[in-house]
Amino acid sequence: MMNGSLPRRGRKRRLGVALAVLALGGCAGGPADDNPVRAWLTSVADPGCTGGGAVVNRQTPPMLYRALASCIRAQHYQDGVLLFALAGSYSWYDALRVDSDEAREAHSLLLAETLKSVDKSRRQAFWMVAKAILADKQGRQTICQRIQAIGKPAYLPDYLSSFAAAGALTRPMDDEAMWKNAMAGYVHCPTDMLVIR
Repeated sequence: MMNGSLPRRGRKRRLGVALAVLALGGCAGGPADDNPVRAWLTSVADPGCTGGGAVVNRQTPPMLYRALASCIRAQHYQDGVLLFALAGSYSWYDALRVDSDEAREAHSLLLAETLKSVDKSRRQAFWMVAKAILADKQGRQTICQRIQAIGKPAYLPDYLSSFAAAGALTRPMDDEAMWKNAMAGYVHCPTDMLVIR
């Protein structure tokens, strides 16, 4: 069992790795019939570019990543940054809840597979906006406050069920410490923020 963080790649480097994947449009995965991540994404109806108050904590990472791809295609990059940060935090939290190597790998593959569905020029334009917002202290704080206001996931990570040990979650769904770890680990949000709703 892990100590509350995603191992092997270092917490401090996760956002950098995610942004590098975003910039390069790197892809990982095998043939279509061998790719559960692609199946998760295609099984979700495209919600369009949901932003602002339309984003809720019942939306799974596959839903959020589909919305992210729509925002990139529509060139609504600022809405996309929130979706990118929230989807990554949620999939990190889900990987902690499921606690398997495959679930941890799915956390990265969801982003990579999503980016394969958008053209290179828009992907690069989004990368520039995301990098600018998340590198700026105030910009990151705003994103973190929005994630805090939306709240931790209010769903079971059923999309990862084939990766769960013995077909069940190995940790409780409402573990506040894991949620704080996911926010701190993915977007480097402080875990002692005061959020006024």
